[in-house]
Amino acid sequence: MSYQVSIKEEALADIQAGYDYYESQQAGLGERFLSALEERLSVLSEYPHYFGFIDSKCLLRDVTVGVFPYNIVYAVLEDVVNV
Repeated sequence: MSYQVSIKEEALADIQAGYDYYESQQAGLGERFLSALEERLSVLSEYPHYFGFIDSKCLLRDVTVGVFPYNIVYAVLEDVVNV
């Protein structure tokens, strides 16, 4: 079963900021960041319960984006992964 991935506006703004930062450091690095992010989101759509909780109420989870020091924080509600 695949889960739908929903990305909030705040997360989209963070993604854009990450892209801008990496692209300013080296041409093409922002694209590599987005590629790694897309790969991780694809994994989350298939296996959202694989990664551990980061809060005491067991609602929020996180996962790193490949080699980039960037975490995706998300919650699984029914069949939706909310980033």
